[in-house]
Amino acid sequence: MPNAQITIPLDIPDLKVLSMEITARGEFIISVESTFASSHCHMYGRKIGKCMVTTTG
Repeated sequence: MPNAQITIPLDIPDLKVLSMEITARGEFIISVESTFASSHCHMYGRKIGKCMVTTTG
């Protein structure tokens, strides 16, 4: 019997979902990547092209 699946749209523009997994504790881990080439720093207003963000709950 195949695994049941559910699709939940994130509806976040300019975001590519790379992978998704469910841990043994039932937590969802979604790895994403921005498709923006650059943005502006919210603190200094300068144009930036690279940003490393890691978040864990």
